[in-house]
Amino acid sequence: MTTADYEKCARRIAAALKLASGERILLKLDTRVFAPLVPPLQNLIRASGAHISGVVLAEDTETSSDGELDSLRRLFANADVFIWLPEIRQGNRPALRRAINEWLDEGRGRAVHFHWHGGSYPMVYLSCRLKILSIESIWLRSILIPMSWRSSIDVQSLCSVRAACE
Repeated sequence: MTTADYEKCARRIAAALKLASGERILLKLDTRVFAPLVPPLQNLIRASGAHISGVVLAEDTETSSDGELDSLRRLFANADVFIWLPEIRQGNRPALRRAINEWLDEGRGRAVHFHWHGGSYPMVYLSCRLKILSIESIWLRSILIPMSWRSSIDVQSLCSVRAACE
């Protein structure tokens, strides 16, 4: 993957959100994957006049801690936009799931997220960084495909990567 690939992806995300000056952005990210995407995305957020008001790190847990829901509600109350980047284990602990749903149900902002492996392709099959890099490469290629071409995405490539990881 090249820096240019991550920059293209960041531009695609920023363009989809139509960020405006003064907007507050909440990011959810997994530092184990797509880390090179964060700097160009941050640069575009700042160039639009918006800023990152908070970051939620991905966690491999299904439990919430005491007081977590209140803290997360405050983060979302201070956000106009939520960007949920890909993760190794897509999902949310109960408090985060509830805070996101409440924020979305109230219609107080807009969000972008990625259904990369939520059901048909769980990344639990990945056991090494090399395989993660292969997934990143395929994901970046897929997000950069023009919408008019999406019906012909190379599903065979995705299946071959999954088979290699099993």
